[in-house]
Amino acid sequence: LTETFVLDEILELERSGVSVEVFPLWRESADVVHPEARPVVSRAHFTPTLNAAILVDNARCFLRAPVRYLGTLATLVRANLRSPRFLAGALAIFPKACSFAMRMRALDVQHVHAHFASHPAAAAFVVGRLAGIPWSFTAHGSDLHREQAMLREKVDESKFVVAISQFN
Repeated sequence: LTETFVLDEILELERSGVSVEVFPLWRESADVVHPEARPVVSRAHFTPTLNAAILVDNARCFLRAPVRYLGTLATLVRANLRSPRFLAGALAIFPKACSFAMRMRALDVQHVHAHFASHPAAAAFVVGRLAGIPWSFTAHGSDLHREQAMLREKVDESKFVVAISQFN
């Protein structure tokens, strides 16, 4: 929600009658918050990186479908091995993304969209695999031109990908 273009998309979707649930990977601390963002921030599903509830959700995901759970984790590791930074981030967000999958399923979320092809798309990848919810992502310049770890897997499994420019 620190990106105004994401806020604009959320507000336009809601004006069009689409119900939007926001599941941020991290809670940004900002001194200034756009006034239109305050209602979205107030209802966002903020969670810590790890806590007891997230561990319980992971145990449930594992017990419900151990092969899918471990296979998803193995794909995250394999696809990010060439990038220590992406691998560390993927491992850090995996438990939270599993919890998101459980919560999104309970909320009957019909589609997940992530902004940025990096860790947000990796989280959507996990949700898609574990909850069976279709997902997509927007690829921006900064996340395409620095590193492309796991990009092939994300593109292959997403319902669609949006690039912000013809060049991308």
